[in-house]
Order: sequence, then structure tokens, then C-alpha cells
Amino acid sequence: MSALLEKAVINRVDQKDGDFIVPLAERLWGLTVQRNSKEASLLIEFYNAKTAILDPARFCPTSHNDLLNLVSLLKTKSHMPLEGLPVEVLANQPKHAWLAGRSNEAFAASIWLMSSTSGWCEDETLPAFIQRTRPSGAFSTGATIAPEIQVTARGLSQIAGIDILWTSDLKEHLKYDPSQRILSLFRHACFLQERSNSGYPQGFLRETASTMALLFPYDDSPHKRWNKRIRRRAEPDVEVGLATNPFRDPHDYQYWGGHLIGIQRAFDTSKPGTVRQWIHDTRDGNQFYTFWFAVLAIFLTLLFGLIQSVTGILQVIKD
Repeated sequence: MSALLEKAVINRVDQKDGDFIVPLAERLWGLTVQRNSKEASLLIEFYNAKTAILDPARFCPTSHNDLLNLVSLLKTKSHMPLEGLPVEVLANQPKHAWLAGRSNEAFAASIWLMSSTSGWCEDETLPAFIQRTRPSGAFSTGATIAPEIQVTARGLSQIAGIDILWTSDLKEHLKYDPSQRILSLFRHACFLQERSNSGYPQGFLRETASTMALLFPYDDSPHKRWNKRIRRRAEPDVEVGLATNPFRDPHDYQYWGGHLIGIQRAFDTSKPGTVRQWIHDTRDGNQFYTFWFAVLAIFLTLLFGLIQSVTGILQVIKD
């Protein structure tokens, strides 16, 4: 398996993704994945997309192990600021001095964390950067705090008309664009397993997994069918919803509480804009039954009109 990781990161001729993703996932993220699983295929897709932007004409990791060694350095030298990491690279990998560039360390961190490292200051350690840029659970001043989070991804799509954009950047998770009516969701649920050396504060990944379980409940059969359809079409990894019993009180979310409140508010204030949304919207009982009464009235009017027309035509033919 180690020989597979010595092969080139770019221009991977005759390299089968399924062969190296298992040892790569174990060493890079501390994850155990099955070779042909959906989780593995999504991790391969992410890794390929990230490494595809590497320029072979510039100094960059040439083998998978080069990249893994940089990540190992980030884990063991987390107390070092970004500007000090190249010195550590030179001390630990003198044969690979060309790796001693801050852009390489930041690139390795973005793959390890599955999050953009844009804005990482040179005098800042990686934990400090994560602390500064992590989501805040603070609620906006004067906001009405819902006692419970009841919104689901199915409701957002079928009732509120909010589209889901699947992302491999954890920093984009739960970001809602009201102008485009798009909600970004992290697509790699397997990455959200709480583990040591994840790079994130303790409890952060577990809480993030809980937000996914909120949006993708598994015990409700309509949600179960919808979740399977989404998984089949969009290829997200949302299996975390099968095992997690999430909190519904936004105050229980240290990091994502504010985001969840914003999404719940967007759902609560949305109005059905299409017939399909009217059909699925049962939030307002009076409005729901009024809609169906109007549909029935229109149907009966058309039916009686059709009957009268047919009767008139038959009468003319008879005469």
C-alpha cells in the first residue's frame, strides 16, 4: 500500500483511484473507508479536484507521500505560525527543500481540513486560524429564537423552494444565499466522525454531523424516500443521518446555532410560489385546506362546464 502513495500526485498514468484512496484516507484524515463505497468515491473526487490545480512547473508535492508528510508536519507543529513552517520542512525533509514554501503548507492544510485556508496570516498558527474563522453560534441581536429547529432539507426544497448546493468546503456548510435561494451543505458526512488529530476543536465535527442529521431525518418514511432520491441524484454522503440523534434546541449548537436559526427563519417566512409547493405546504392548516377547497371548486366548475357542453352538443346532434 505504501508504494501506491509514492506515485505522482499529478499526471497519474495507470493509477487506479480505488487502489490508493483507502491508505490515503487512513493517513490523511484518519478515516476507514471501503474501497468501492460512495464515501470513498466522494473523497477521491475531492482529492482529485484539489490536486488537479497543482502546477507541475512550480514547486509542489510530487508524490502522495510528499503531501502526507506536509500534513503530518502540520499536525505535529501546530504551535508554529505559517511563516515558521518552511524552516520545519527543511529540518525534517532536507531532501525535499523545494517543499519549503508557505503556499504548499497552506495547500496541504486545505486538503487535510477539507476547508479553504484563504486568509491564513503568516504570523498565525493553524489552530488560531481555525479558531478565528470557525462559525459562530451567536444569534443576531433582536432575533426571535425558535424553541426548536424543525426545518428539514426536504421541507426547504419542496415547500420553501430553496435549492441545495453540495460543497466539499466545510467553511461553506449551512451558508444561505437569500438572493439566489441556495443553501450550501457539506457533502462528506464520513469526514464528520469525531477523532483525534482532525485539526478541529473537540466537538466541532460532532456538532456539524448533528446539523446534517437535523436536515436529513431517517425515521420519517417520506423523508427516508426523499433522502434516498437525493443521494441517488446528487451523490452526497448523508449517511450520518442514520445514526445521529440530533438536538433541536439552537442553544445546544455552539458553532452552528446562528446558521440554523437563519435557515429556520428563511423557511418560516417563505410563501409557496408554485402548485407543487402549495401541495406540500401544511404549515398553515387554514391556508392548506383553503387551497385544496379552491382546487376542488375549480375542478367541479370545469367538470360541470364540460358536462353541460357535452350535453349541449348531444342535444344539437339529436335535434
